[in-house]
Amino acid sequence: MAEMGPEITTFVGNEIQLINAIQCGADHLILEDSKVSIRSYTHDFNIFHFEKLALLALKARQLNPDLILSVNCDLLMHHRHENTLHELILILKKSKLDRIRIQDPGLIEFFKLYYPEAQLELAYEIGNQNVKSMSFYQDYTVRQLLSNDISKDNISVISKTLNTELEIQVQGPILIQYSNRRFLTGLEKHKHPDTPTTIQRIAQDEQYLGRNFNFYDTPHGHFMYLYFDRCLLKMINELSSLQLKSWLIDGRGESDDYLTTCLRLYKFARNSFYKEGHFKASPSDLSQLEQVATRPQRPGFFKINKTDQIRYKKHIDIHIELIGTVLDSIKGGIVTIELESKLKVGEFVLLKTPKGLEKEILITSLHSIDGQPTKEALPLCLVQIPWQKHLAPKVKLYRTKRN
Repeated sequence: MAEMGPEITTFVGNEIQLINAIQCGADHLILEDSKVSIRSYTHDFNIFHFEKLALLALKARQLNPDLILSVNCDLLMHHRHENTLHELILILKKSKLDRIRIQDPGLIEFFKLYYPEAQLELAYEIGNQNVKSMSFYQDYTVRQLLSNDISKDNISVISKTLNTELEIQVQGPILIQYSNRRFLTGLEKHKHPDTPTTIQRIAQDEQYLGRNFNFYDTPHGHFMYLYFDRCLLKMINELSSLQLKSWLIDGRGESDDYLTTCLRLYKFARNSFYKEGHFKASPSDLSQLEQVATRPQRPGFFKINKTDQIRYKKHIDIHIELIGTVLDSIKGGIVTIELESKLKVGEFVLLKTPKGLEKEILITSLHSIDGQPTKEALPLCLVQIPWQKHLAPKVKLYRTKRN
């Protein structure tokens, strides 16, 4: 059990991960086998039994008898999975593994029928949850994972309303799309007819250079991840005030150093808060995390959900005049524009992206293509302005004339 405060929870898919997690102070381990854990990186598809789960459970109990052990079974059930799930249940009963982590609510009825003593943890991967749906499922589950879409303020309301264990992901990748279909089939480097394949690719956002979205394609389907990791290390005080049951660290697909560094940092942060009443991550803490991470580290929607603040406008009561087109954009630097009409410092202009996003921005300064400052630029010239969000190649700038 946790020394104080919430459990530190993480996924383990092999013995090395298990030993590392226990040595770094994890309180709750989620055991994985890729046949039933759809986001696992353990590649157990060619192993036709679940003895690995039994061996991991035995090793964990030898190293720390007080550990909480769950088994991840987050597949979206199809009829083809029934034999696999029955075989899984045999091992779970044999190993006395009765905490099962599911994503598909339909599995509630399945395990109730074939493994009624099991305790179910509901972990939605995608989609915002509300009090009514979570209240319904608390009658059938012992724990629910909060969606990454929910902000801190809404979590506070949920935690005061529900009478169930709540878990929050504090660290790791954010899944933003899942499909049972394999969209990357054909891109395998080495394909063998008898070997299930996994494919990993990275795609860069065409409007924001440097935003690399990760794609993972397995026999379970297609997964797309956000370009940054969720990281709440800077928000331990706000996080702790919510008094949740478990803090989840997801190190799947990352290095052993990533997992162990995250576990140590969050355990220290948790213990420090519950001992001193406050905690502030040091630059050294953040530096350690950044050195082992492959993506930027941000709090995401935990701080505030700003989804509705940028809207895709379909009907605007304005007449517009084309000012120019963005030719080049350097994030944090300069944006080069080819002008169709004159542009002045201090003007508000409307940008429109190829995908239809519209936003008004202020022109704070202008420079010629050779870097000379100017107050006004003329048509057919190349001009440079400071970088702003959404200014990317092919974006159009317009002058608005409102009625």
